[in-house]
Amino acid sequence: MKNTALKLTIFSLFLSVNSIANAGLVTQHTSVDTHQRTCPGLQDPNYISNWKTIVELLYDREATTQLMCHFNGGNQRAIYNNDGTVRSDSPFPDMPEGVAFTDEEVGGVEIIRQTGRSLVTMGDNDGKYYANVILDENNLGLPQIKVKSDSASFERNSVNGFAATEYLWSGEGQTLEYTMDFDFFNSGGTWNDPDTADFHDYIFSLWFGAATDMLFDSNQTFPLDYGTELASGYFGSVGQPIIAATADNPYTSSLSVSFNVNTGDQFFLYGQVQAFGLNGGFVDASNTATSRLAVQGLTQEESNVMFTSSLSAAPSTAQVPEPSTIAMFTLAIFGLISRRVNR
Repeated sequence: MKNTALKLTIFSLFLSVNSIANAGLVTQHTSVDTHQRTCPGLQDPNYISNWKTIVELLYDREATTQLMCHFNGGNQRAIYNNDGTVRSDSPFPDMPEGVAFTDEEVGGVEIIRQTGRSLVTMGDNDGKYYANVILDENNLGLPQIKVKSDSASFERNSVNGFAATEYLWSGEGQTLEYTMDFDFFNSGGTWNDPDTADFHDYIFSLWFGAATDMLFDSNQTFPLDYGTELASGYFGSVGQPIIAATADNPYTSSLSVSFNVNTGDQFFLYGQVQAFGLNGGFVDASNTATSRLAVQGLTQEESNVMFTSSLSAAPSTAQVPEPSTIAMFTLAIFGLISRRVNR
């Protein structure tokens, strides 16, 4: 997650900059997307040795097989011609020359995205990908996120879900505890290659927290700006030992963060989940990741009583005047870099 670098963050924004002018301040946002990448070039035993140096320059980190797949599955064609020369319209004209490749060696990426105010869903729970993201009206409008991503050989598929609601606190000063409960099961293998670092054939990650002044775009999955962070929690499978989980014995966890509120405070509570299937691997978190809120020192029942008089959805905020494309482009770059999300 580290740094699919500034280069690639700018690259993705370069391709979608026209949508940024739709940004505005909202009180609720749900979104999902799936990036279904194919990387047939990796079937060539010389592919990694041919392209490893260029991939490490582009991504600014050690090459893994999944990173090589990410490059082959969409970015290679956008940067290079078939003869290995850099494209005249490449967003990275200073990259060194590559090697010749055929159309059959080039992968691609299919991106499907949906955004909404309180509910989005896509895919089929029995198929390759699935996502369901809601702001649960029966649970204070808190996020509930379900995702699943499966893959075949030489694929790198991701499903990403995000949800946030902005709240107004009208009670006396308190410390609130925000908790995410989640579970998933996964393939538990490794995509090995002798010329690159080992990488698991699955990724699961979850962020959640409280923040102020988040900025969204109706055409973007994640916020353009995560605002000022009040508290945040994170779980990620990358860098951990292989997780041995099955449908009958899923990996289960619960994480909590706390933050202070005073009368009149407005804040977002958000949740974000990513599931990747790599080269035949999968992650199934379609059971659910749910969130709950309580007042520190009170039971859940006591907290819910207090919430009836002290917690409400923040009033709608008018759309901000449309900024210049350059100003919003700069804001988007810094907002997305701050989260270092690698789809």
